[in-house]
Amino acid sequence: MTEAESAEVTALRSDLSTYVAQMEAKFITGQESIDGWDKYVQTLKKMGSDRFQEIYQGAYDRWKNN
Repeated sequence: MTEAESAEVTALRSDLSTYVAQMEAKFITGQESIDGWDKYVQTLKKMGSDRFQEIYQGAYDRWKNN
């Protein structure tokens, strides 16, 4: 992973981890219905989860091909 990618992942991970932990607790305790799952996934995407995955996939692909 490049230095720039690492910095981006660090920023994304902070926000994503916080949101995931909050929502996990809400789903488990029933504060959030499982019917809200699609909204949860959409929010993750808006927060950059696809970019987070893309960075890790790119780093893995570069490592694998070396």
